[in-house]
Amino acid sequence: MSVRRTENEIRDHLIANLNLIEPGLTLIGREVVLRNDKGAKGFLDIFCRTASGKFLIIEVKRSDAAAREAIQELVKYAVLLRQNLLVKDTEVRLMVASTAWHELLVPFSEFVRETPYDCTGIQLVLGNDGLVTSAIPVELAAADRPRRLSRRHFIWGYKNEAKARTAVSVIAAHMKEAGLRDFLLLLLAINSGDDPAMRFVYFVQQELSLERYMDLIRARSSDESFVEFKGWLSDISELEDKVSEAADKVWEETTDSASVFEASGAIHAQIAYPEKAEVWFSSETLVSMEVFRFGRFDDPNITDSLIVEEIRGHDGTSYHHIDIRAQTGSKTEMAALLSAADSLFHLNPIWRTAIHDLCSYAIKTGTDAVRMRAFSNDDILRTVACIAIGCPDYAPTFAFEIHRGGQIELILGVIEWDGRKADFAHIIAEYFAGDPFQYFMERHFGGHRALNADLMAEMGLSYAVGRLEDQSLIPVRVSSARIEDVRGPRRRALAELTDENLDFSRALVGLFHRHEQAFAHLFEQAAFVACEARLDALKNVGNDADPTYWSGSFDQCDVCKRDMGSARFMVDSAVVRNGPWGCMCAVCFDKAGGEIGWGSGQLYEKNESGWRLVGGGASSEASEIAQDER
Repeated sequence: MSVRRTENEIRDHLIANLNLIEPGLTLIGREVVLRNDKGAKGFLDIFCRTASGKFLIIEVKRSDAAAREAIQELVKYAVLLRQNLLVKDTEVRLMVASTAWHELLVPFSEFVRETPYDCTGIQLVLGNDGLVTSAIPVELAAADRPRRLSRRHFIWGYKNEAKARTAVSVIAAHMKEAGLRDFLLLLLAINSGDDPAMRFVYFVQQELSLERYMDLIRARSSDESFVEFKGWLSDISELEDKVSEAADKVWEETTDSASVFEASGAIHAQIAYPEKAEVWFSSETLVSMEVFRFGRFDDPNITDSLIVEEIRGHDGTSYHHIDIRAQTGSKTEMAALLSAADSLFHLNPIWRTAIHDLCSYAIKTGTDAVRMRAFSNDDILRTVACIAIGCPDYAPTFAFEIHRGGQIELILGVIEWDGRKADFAHIIAEYFAGDPFQYFMERHFGGHRALNADLMAEMGLSYAVGRLEDQSLIPVRVSSARIEDVRGPRRRALAELTDENLDFSRALVGLFHRHEQAFAHLFEQAAFVACEARLDALKNVGNDADPTYWSGSFDQCDVCKRDMGSARFMVDSAVVRNGPWGCMCAVCFDKAGGEIGWGSGQLYEKNESGWRLVGGGASSEASEIAQDER
């Protein structure tokens, strides 16, 4: 039968055998008193110097009941040490030496992760005499992850709402069987060119640790497939990418189970991620949504709108978008904002440093809150191509708002141009081995991001930070204590590069138009908007009291068969010069080279009553002649 010892006896035995804890310890004292002029003083069980010269405070505990007091004691001792001795945080180490860790492990692990001090725990192993025979370092308890949606989403499509609703139950059962506890399924109706009766089920899960994913995958996989997946994963360098791949693998079908696609009766499936969700959940695309919650997501405090924001990655999981608010008095909110900025701008040290300095500035100058909205794609060639066709929203930017009461101080991040001439042939030869399509291969595997800074420098582009004054950007220098204007010549806007390098712009637009379907669609949309804007300038509405409307329905362009549901204008004119007439969209009219006028082309604008004649109607003289003839 073993002897039961008191904490003091165990402490004294450790003091006599400090090498049991770690080599090179020198005792300063036992039960050392730390005075406190603001409250209770402290008594250090064991106070030492380490071999490297640091102070080491060791708190000895004998039981679970006493172990619960250890965290409070450590926090108090660290503060008192600063009050009694002129020491830095880096000169202090904290240690808990306990015989019992059942009650202590979880709070101690959280304390270690949050404290600014180096802190360790040791398990004291007792012999039959009740004294310490060895000390084993304690492995921290795994931290429960906060709410963070995986970047890996998935979408299944169904013929109608009834089939999609049935699929929700099938998919949920599959995910639970795979071991996933916390996930969301969203039943969506979207505005697209597909059958309007179609419905989609959008899946997103709470992200787990890589270790937890691997445990779940191992439980569902054969030894051979698990070894194969583990080997494939070892070739991926970034931990975040490994976690994402495991998040997909964990719910994939095994040899013993049918695929979700087959089991749920889907007719369509595609992968998704925050950048795609930005489109799917936009006001232009989303028609209706119903959220099905599982596990800890079944919480009324987690609203549907919050879920959508996080699916779109605005909380920091998107590689492109951020929209985060933080109270400057909240360490956790400010830390989340900075973490999101570090992730988004990890290849952009200029803006990353500026955000850190802006947060420091906001805190030091006594602001209430900050908000950061940002878009960063690390894809300057596509950015320039989009600007060239009139789509500036693809340009990287950030807006940092500093709120003081009712006032907002706004700092912007933009890309500026130094006026250098851009050479398309040189860029293709220098960076893509003379093959323009090589760019798209690089982008497919993410290699374009590493080239982005070099390509920007090649074109004379750089990241800038400034404030608006009379619609002009004034460059500023941000420090942790102040923001000041930068003197010197003003650089030029990114859009000027495309305006003054037309050959370069045309070549770049042509490259994307040939090889990227999404860009070609964007190009057609931009052309359509530009052509409709030209028609808007030709309007001549006429008599509001007696408007003229097109007789009958008009649903698609007679020339290109474009759906005219979202069109604003329609023209009844010659399809080609001196050729047959037809009703056409703005783009086809522009290509036909026609004119708006009596006998040449009539312009109609859509309103709630139909297509109203707004240009090209009969002149007053022609109307009088037509009236006399009748």
